[in-house]
Amino acid sequence: MYICGEIMSNHELCDSLLAVNVHHPNEDLTELFTQLNEAVDSPGDISCLIGPVVKLLPCHHQHVKKAIYTIFPRLCSRLPEAALLAVNTILKDAEDPNPAVQVLALGLLGCVPSLGPHADLPLYKALLHSHPHVRRAAVSSAAQLQPGPLISRASGHQLIDRLYESVRDEDPSVVTGALLALDALLAGEGGVVVRRQMATHLLSRLDKFPHLQLASVLQVLCKYQPKDEEELFSQLSVLDKYLEHPCGPVVVSCAQLFLALLSESYPHLEDDLIKRSFPALKGFISSGGPVARHVISFLLEQKKDWLLSFSNSSEDISLFHPCIVDQAELALEKLKILPSLCHSNEEGHIAVLAIESWWVKSGNQKTEKLKEGIYSCMYKLAKSLPDTAIRCLEALLKFLDFEVDSHVAKGSPSLPVPWLGILQAILKIGLSNFGQDVVSSAMSKVLEGLDITDRCLPEVIPALLAECGHMLEEGPYILDVMIDNFSCYNDGTQHLILSAAMVMFLNRPASCQQILGRLLEKCLSVPEESSSHMKLHSVGVISRARQYYLILKADANLFEKLVIGERCPKP
Repeated sequence: MYICGEIMSNHELCDSLLAVNVHHPNEDLTELFTQLNEAVDSPGDISCLIGPVVKLLPCHHQHVKKAIYTIFPRLCSRLPEAALLAVNTILKDAEDPNPAVQVLALGLLGCVPSLGPHADLPLYKALLHSHPHVRRAAVSSAAQLQPGPLISRASGHQLIDRLYESVRDEDPSVVTGALLALDALLAGEGGVVVRRQMATHLLSRLDKFPHLQLASVLQVLCKYQPKDEEELFSQLSVLDKYLEHPCGPVVVSCAQLFLALLSESYPHLEDDLIKRSFPALKGFISSGGPVARHVISFLLEQKKDWLLSFSNSSEDISLFHPCIVDQAELALEKLKILPSLCHSNEEGHIAVLAIESWWVKSGNQKTEKLKEGIYSCMYKLAKSLPDTAIRCLEALLKFLDFEVDSHVAKGSPSLPVPWLGILQAILKIGLSNFGQDVVSSAMSKVLEGLDITDRCLPEVIPALLAECGHMLEEGPYILDVMIDNFSCYNDGTQHLILSAAMVMFLNRPASCQQILGRLLEKCLSVPEESSSHMKLHSVGVISRARQYYLILKADANLFEKLVIGERCPKP
């Protein structure tokens, strides 16, 4: 830390702060506060700074007071005893004639836990203040108090009652803050209690709230259920216009409120609600950004009919194609929905093409979680639209080429591979469903750049070999190399190699008989005096190999039935 070109220790900083004239702040004081900010966030003993900070709190100079109040919560988070030394000053500031000072003090009462027991009365008084900024600070601070201790205090119950009265405050921000504070403080009891009078009052003032506050109020109204049909339809009539509001969170909150009101007696009206809100929701999704993600998250929480409303045209489906301007979270949400919207091969092909284009344009900006979402989307498209499976496979192989090239360009080791998700998606799609040429080409790309003798070989590789190795001309050779290195692999990989050998033997006995015999010999000749780790590691493989050998010897047809079920083992 530097001041006037010199390094200052915390003790030197303490002495400088105590010596400064706070009534005439200058550049030196500004620099001291900068260093104080750094010191509070730096490791080391800062207990010596409590004194000057507590001494500066009562200062009447607005710049000094604001700077100290900004630093004080961080100081208290490391040294809680500082709050107790300053509590009298903070409580005095909470009743200061200057609203700006009151706002600073009230904010501190909520964000410093050790001040909580002293906060009830100042916050109660502040909620009655004539200045709206003071009342806003009071409800914001109240929401941060610890609910348990508050409810156990008589003054806490008085504060709760005062917050309920603040729901009728003339300032919409105070109303919203009071509702959110009550919901947080009473979370253990189900949150804020909304009765008929409160609901009627809030409904009559909806037009007065700013957009995001309006969305919060609509969410709170979900806690109230009308007592009769007349009241229900009166509320629905008031709320209807907000289903086409220009703010996305408002439309979503209004739709959620409609669902809460209709769920018990009129669930059949949900279809009408979907049609009514569809144009607005469609517009928000097309606009992209956080609003689009908020809307899509809402759709994912509802029954399928909400999503299916977007599958009536290619234009609507294209809203869920990932775009280059989408943030990773939004693109991931779109990929979750897209497979359920495509009901024809043409729609599936268009979706795959859009994802391929987006993959190329986005370059290396994709997160690993997003990549997994892409691979999962491809598998789901292939599963729901079998005629699209070949296009999904081709896309996955393109992604594989891209990942391999990128991996090699970075000079990274061959294993472990960062494209494991692609291989697992290919395994799930099922290469054996395609012709031999497709299988040969795909496996060639899968094995490219891999060292199959590496002990870290992904289990998905022998799993793929079990699934389609018999269709590969070089399948027996690949299997033979794996058997040479059999003892190097982990237990799971050994099990899968055993399955692959059995399946390939059934399909190509002449080519694989000797290979299978060599593998069974390796499995069954593991010495009993191996280390305890090795015995635990290989006992399952030994037992399985022995079972296969005995069944094969007794009944080849029965053996075939048993092994066919293992052609696509899960890695």
